[in-house]
Amino acid sequence: MTGVEVHAQLFESMLTGNLLRRPATLDLIEVALVLTFGLLTIFRRCHTVDRRSPIALVLGTAVLCSLASLRASGSSPCSSADFSHSFGC
Repeated sequence: MTGVEVHAQLFESMLTGNLLRRPATLDLIEVALVLTFGLLTIFRRCHTVDRRSPIALVLGTAVLCSLASLRASGSSPCSSADFSHSFGC
């Protein structure tokens, strides 16, 4: 999709009032995910000796940091026109 098409779709959505909005429940979902993955990582790290635990910790931290940076920048994974069109965000 070219830049002109993206701008045209954005302009059309502004005129019709169908802009992408962040659902109010997403804040609770993010907090629940952070707590869940944090507790799972702590439980797994404390109660098992597994060589994959540090990998899971690094990957989980990377995912949480990327979600936090998206939230801080004010965008969301559904802000891309291609993604939102394909997956109905």
